[in-house]
Formats: sequence, structure tokens, C-alpha cells
Amino acid sequence: MIIELVLGLVMTWTVESKYSAVPSGDVSENVIAEYYNTEGKGTVRAGDTATLTLRGLNGIQLQKVEYTLRSNQKSGSGNMIVMADERTLAEKKGTLKDWCGAYDNTDYHAVTAWSGQCTIKSALQLRLIGTENSLYIDQFIITYQPAPAYKVTLMIGNEPHTTLTEKAGGAGVELPAADDKENWKFMGWAPQDSWQVNQLPDEWYRAGTHYYPSDNTTLWGLWQYAENTEPEYVTELETGDYLYLSRANNQTMSGTPQNKRMESAETDLEDENQVYHITFNEAKDSATIQHKVSGKYIGYSETKTPALTEKASTWQVWHGGDSTIFYITVGSKYYILWPSCLDDNSLTNYTGIMLVYNVTNTPTVLLSAEHDKTDSVYTGHPECGLGTDFVLTNNEHVVVPFGIYELHIWKGKKYLRLRR
Repeated sequence: MIIELVLGLVMTWTVESKYSAVPSGDVSENVIAEYYNTEGKGTVRAGDTATLTLRGLNGIQLQKVEYTLRSNQKSGSGNMIVMADERTLAEKKGTLKDWCGAYDNTDYHAVTAWSGQCTIKSALQLRLIGTENSLYIDQFIITYQPAPAYKVTLMIGNEPHTTLTEKAGGAGVELPAADDKENWKFMGWAPQDSWQVNQLPDEWYRAGTHYYPSDNTTLWGLWQYAENTEPEYVTELETGDYLYLSRANNQTMSGTPQNKRMESAETDLEDENQVYHITFNEAKDSATIQHKVSGKYIGYSETKTPALTEKASTWQVWHGGDSTIFYITVGSKYYILWPSCLDDNSLTNYTGIMLVYNVTNTPTVLLSAEHDKTDSVYTGHPECGLGTDFVLTNNEHVVVPFGIYELHIWKGKKYLRLRR
């Protein structure tokens, strides 16, 4: 009998400090690693925990997990826990003597924490919890097979639009845009088909997103009803949640300060990364700006050449008509918070602080983020319009929400019910 041995790839993570582990071997550039030890570097006393978390594994076939360990001269025990995508694969409790036949305070020994076959969709977490002084962890060794190259089929309504195939396992695919339809704006792609609903699904992906499938999969196009959706910029200032943008090119401030600047993105009321809580003073001539999701402030360094930083700074405010400008004064110079700076090297937009000579002559505006999202309508079938007439090909029970009602279609008959 011939036994075929399939040799796996090996990635090794060597503990470098209390906060980091260094990769070597077959490590994908998509992998993001976090290491933390409650004690320090590799020492794991009773009650201490060393944790390595790997994200972005994107469908690898896990084969084996090993920890390289040593102990004290006559003691050292713990619990090795292997978790895949938030479920426990294995727990291995014992002493180094149980696992290796003897205690050893000199040399490290590879101890198998788990072996088998398991697909890792995204994340792998390896923990060593100390129960008796002391164990010492040097490396985490992971043997695996790369993910196969998966296919992603994109659907528009009931019709296949295109099929994308990864160039290599784990490489992912870039999701394209689809055309807007009459009165319908294309939003992105979702894992489930939908008829008319009043809120976006919990999971969906914008065009341009790098999507990592963990199997051959299908995504459906998603559109938003877009008739009469011209933005109404803020004319009366009140403390609340807003988007801050340039009406000249529809570029909006996004995210939080990184390396003295912030991101700039096309205006999207559904993108929570563009939403800021702005607190105005009573006179409405100054304000603080706080990123809604993260809670981080948008501030500035108080230097001759100011730059963006995470601090609760007070911005001066100029407002006239529907124009709103946040700025600071340094000596006799004015610097505005500008959501549409141009990077000379990459020719892309970013949000930064820009020197101007007249703060009243800029196209920046506020757009309220506190719109009534129940008025929105989303669908995977824009060809059906806002009506409810479509053909069923079987006797399935279909529920189509619209307004305060639900249309139930079952065995060829329609029933209208009030939504609960």
C-alpha cells in the first residue's frame, strides 16, 4: 500500500518581546499578527497568558500547531488552547514532563498542541495559560496547506454578471462596480439576494473592496432607491452628527488622524467612518470634532505649521448660508480643515490643514448624518422598480417588505399584512 504524504507549508512566529512575535517561513503578506504576554516576552508563570492572534488567513487548511517550550528545573505546567474562527479546536493541559518526558530549563522542545485538518476562514488564536511556575514559550509553529483558488460569482438580479477567480489561494478578488439603474444607485455586493428592504444588510461590500472568499461563493448586487436625493447642506448650526465635505468635488473627511493627516473619501451617508459628532459653543463660533465610531478627537498641533492630531482641540467656526468652515489662526495666518487636499506624489486626496488667505471663500459644508434611514429602500432587483409585481417560479413563501406593510406571496396568492 502506498501512502501519499502531503508536505505542508510552515510559518513560524518567534517571540521577540512582551508585545511582538517575528514571522519566518511561509507567511502570507495578508496575515496580521498580534502578540501579548501578561508577564513579559516568553515567561508564563501561574496565572499568566501568552497569546498570538493571526488574522487574514483566508481559507488555509490547518494541519498542525506546535509550541516550543521549556520549564523550570523541576516544575512548569499550563494549558495550550487553539482557537479557529472563535471556536475551540483543542485544549491541552499538563506539565512539560507530561508532554516531553522530563522537565528542562535549558532547551526548548516542540510540543504538538493540535493536529488534523481544519479550514481557517479568517483568524487563528494560540494561547498558553500558566498554571504552575513556570513555562517559557519561544516559538509558535504552524503547518498548513494554502487555500485553493476560489471563485466568486456576481449576480445582478437573477442573472449571472461575472465570475472572478483568485490568482492564487488566499489572494482575494477586487469587487467591481455595477451600473446604476433608473432611480437606483448601486451600493455594492451582499452574500444574500434581497427584494425591497428598509435597511442595508449587516454584511455587504463596496465596489473596490478586496474580498477574500473562504469557499466558492456567490454575491448579489445591491441598489438604493435614489430619486430626489440631492443633499441638503446644513444652514443652522446645532450640536450633532455630521459629514464634513467639499461640495466642489464631493470629497469628505474620513477616519482619524494618522501621520499628521486623515483620509478623504467620496461622500457616503452610509459610511460610519465619515460621521463626526460636532459640539458647538453657544455662540456657534467654535467647536470640537469627535469621530463618531472610535470616539477619537480631531485636533491640531499648536505649532507654526499645524498638523492634524488626536486631541480635543477647539476649532474656530465660520458659517454663512450653507457654508461651514473649521479653521485655526496662527499669528496672522489662517489654516482651514480641508477635506480635499491633493497629495503631489500619489495625486490622491487626503484631509489636512491648509493655509488660506480668506476663510469665507471655501466650498466646505456640513451634511447631517441624522437622516431618517427608514425612508431608504434597498433591493437586489432594481428591474422591478418600487412595485411588487414579479414572477415566482415555485411555491415558495416570499415576504416583500415595503413601508409599514409586508406583502406575503404563497402558492400563487398575495396577502398584505401590517409589519410588526
